[in-house]
Amino acid sequence: MMVSDPGTFARLLETLADAMADYLTLQIRSGAQAVQVFDSFAGILSPDDYQRFALPAARRLIERTERDSVPVIYFAPAAGHLLEAASSSGADVLGVCWRTPLGEARRRTSGRFGLQGNLDPHALLGPAEEVRARTLAVLESAGDGPGHVMNLGHGILPDTPIASVETLVETLAATVRGPA
Repeated sequence: MMVSDPGTFARLLETLADAMADYLTLQIRSGAQAVQVFDSFAGILSPDDYQRFALPAARRLIERTERDSVPVIYFAPAAGHLLEAASSSGADVLGVCWRTPLGEARRRTSGRFGLQGNLDPHALLGPAEEVRARTLAVLESAGDGPGHVMNLGHGILPDTPIASVETLVETLAATVRGPA
């Protein structure tokens, strides 16, 4: 539809953006301390199609969300090629998948945003020492910018061992608390 009927497609995205803005507003009114727009397919778009279709819809959604001081996270997986454009979405925090180093994301967005991410979810399929090393590498790469929300660079994989998730959480807790 994006190619065969772009006008209808743009109107559909506007309708969806409005519905999602209402949904996020209700989440915030119900006590959410942050909300996230997960733009799953943005990463497959060319920069031109992203700026023509997805970005205006994301902007509309974020602008129409009644959020007071609640931060909005915008995450477009596999969209490193769209990072500069995504930084004009109106979001407070940009999610970054594991394919784009956090230092590069900070540099390309002039350090104006908090970042979320970006541990490769496949790292959790490795041994505990690898999970620890990769987690610490992500934390180190986050740098001294305006904030970092540690997260996977996408969703957790179905075969991820619980022990690896526990190692990730323990590594983070030890980093925040300091060594025991």
